[in-house]
Amino acid sequence: MAGKFLNDRDRVELILPSILLIRITEGFQDYDIQAGRKEAANALNGVLACFLEEVRAAVTGVSGDRAKKLVRRAERVEKDILGPFEENTLAGVYFGAVKLLQTLAEEEILTIGDGPFRQGYEALAAAIERSPECVALLGDVEQSATKMARRMLERLRTHHALYRPAPGAVAA
Repeated sequence: MAGKFLNDRDRVELILPSILLIRITEGFQDYDIQAGRKEAANALNGVLACFLEEVRAAVTGVSGDRAKKLVRRAERVEKDILGPFEENTLAGVYFGAVKLLQTLAEEEILTIGDGPFRQGYEALAAAIERSPECVALLGDVEQSATKMARRMLERLRTHHALYRPAPGAVAA
């Protein structure tokens, strides 16, 4: 986004994917710790670091107080869109969030470059693929994840006015 002026909404839209995946990654860490897989949980620290680096990049050049305010706003949005899915499996929520990000990328609203976010995203996906429980759930949650992603996107657009397609563009 070099050379482009970023307003607060732009910055929240840049922060939110990382905030979503931070929360989900922390959930997987907790799950691994409870299952006695401390090594697997510790391996996710690098994933978290990538997402946190992406959050910091989104608020570069913004005063400390304003940066905190923007991150808190993204955290409130994240809680609002993931809140209805608290009773779903963590794997299901993860796959719903991935489908949401894929939809935004397909609509050319979100670009996943080669930076820290992509590194964290790919490392998280690889860690999940190594989890037999998550792999077993993949087929079971495919359809519900697609519905979940649609509900998340609808909520983002109607309640928060985020990730709206450009005028004249066709939204999913």
